[in-house]
Amino acid sequence: MLNTNLTPSYRLKARRRNRRVRAWTVAVAIYALALAAAYTGCRLTWGVDTDALAGRQEATAQRVQAISQQIAHAQAELAEAACTIKANEVVGGHPDWSLLLMLLARNMNDEVVLRQCSLGPQKANAQAPSDGTADWRLDMTGYGRTVTSVSQYALALERTGLFQEVRLLKTVRQPFLAGSATHFQIQCALGTGAEVSP
Repeated sequence: MLNTNLTPSYRLKARRRNRRVRAWTVAVAIYALALAAAYTGCRLTWGVDTDALAGRQEATAQRVQAISQQIAHAQAELAEAACTIKANEVVGGHPDWSLLLMLLARNMNDEVVLRQCSLGPQKANAQAPSDGTADWRLDMTGYGRTVTSVSQYALALERTGLFQEVRLLKTVRQPFLAGSATHFQIQCALGTGAEVSP
C-alpha cells in the first residue's frame, strides 16, 4: 500500500496556518505580560527618578500598543483561517481523487486509451459517502490495441497495491477510428481509507 494521504493540500495548509497563528498569539501575549511586569518592577525599584520612569512608561505603553495591534492582527488571521477550514470541510470534505486519476494515467501507455471512469460506493444502492471513509468501486471503460495490452494495463493497476481487487470484466473487438480495437471494461475495488501516491 502506498502512503500519501488523499486529504486535500489546501486543508493541510489551513491546519498548519491555524497552528502558527495560535502560537503567535500566545507568544505576543506572554511578551506583553513580561513588559508589564518589567515596567512594574522598574517603577518599584527606581521610583525616585520620575522623569526616567515617565520615559520608560511611555515606551512601554507604545510597545504594549504595538503588541496589542499584533494580537488583533493575529486574531483576525485566526478567524479567517477558521472560516477557511469550515468552508473547506463543507465544500471539500472528501479525498483528493485527482491523485487517483494521475495514477491511472501514469500506468497507461500508447496501447491503451480510457473512454470513461466512474467512482462510487461498492454497494449499488448505497449513497456515495462524502468523507472518503467507505469502500469505493472504480469502473473504467476504454480501448486497447490488443487483448494483451488491455491485460497488461489491468496487471499494472493491480501492482500499484492501491486496489483490493482488479477485475477485467469484458474485452470485445470493435471498430475504432479507421481500424479496430479491443473495447474493455475494468472494475477496481478500493478499500477503506485508500491512499495513493501521486
